Amino acid sequence: MLTRNVLISDAEQIANIYNYYVENSTCTFDTDPLSVRDIENKINSNKGFPWLVYENDNKIQGYVHLSKFKDRKAYGNTSELTIYVDKQSHCKGVGSLLMKEIIETSIKLGITNIVSVLALPNSGSLSLHRKMGFERMGVLYNVGRKFGKNID
Repeated sequence: MLTRNVLISDAEQIANIYNYYVENSTCTFDTDPLSVRDIENKINSNKGFPWLVYENDNKIQGYVHLSKFKDRKAYGNTSELTIYVDKQSHCKGVGSLLMKEIIETSIKLGITNIVSVLALPNSGSLSLHRKMGFERMGVLYNVGRKFGKNID
């Protein structure tokens, strides 16, 4: 088992993890699956921000990354967090390990605030974020629509 920096060659496995959620859940507002090329572009465009994967037996079981929160310079110490765990790896500590690693990495980089935007309902992700010290700051009601449902 290993947490490590992402490689471009991880893009296919990352796309498979993410696209499960695109096609089967409301936890992402993407409605169309992303291609391997789309993921490669996301990895390449995220320079200067950490992107980690959790790998076991050459299989990526989850990933986490930080990205720019907003373009305005005053937001420079704030990043947005994205985390997805393979559906077969839920409740096995993968999410907690990835969150712990990305938080430790962010501190070393001088990032003092991490924002994570969650679609609701999403009890598993809410629980993970609370466990890792995140606080709920508010709800944007009905900002998304997927599978014929409004999503907070």
